[in-house]
Amino acid sequence: MDIHPHTAMSCGIDDGSEAIVESKRGSLHIKAVYNEGLLPGIVHIPHGWEEANCNMLTDDEARDPISGFPGLKSSLCRIKKV
Repeated sequence: MDIHPHTAMSCGIDDGSEAIVESKRGSLHIKAVYNEGLLPGIVHIPHGWEEANCNMLTDDEARDPISGFPGLKSSLCRIKKV
């Protein structure tokens, strides 16, 4: 995952170290990579990685009441040092 250095340091996560990302639906272990281009408080997890499947964090059953579209592009999460 890409993570702003200030966000990572506030959680005790070093650049290149393993972290845990948790949501209401699930969790995964993933490598943290510092990225100063992100806003603090934001993490970015690209999809398509079998060993860190970000779909484990989303809920395709919860739908927007107006559009009916699931919130697959953003989600609240908690990050922790391994």
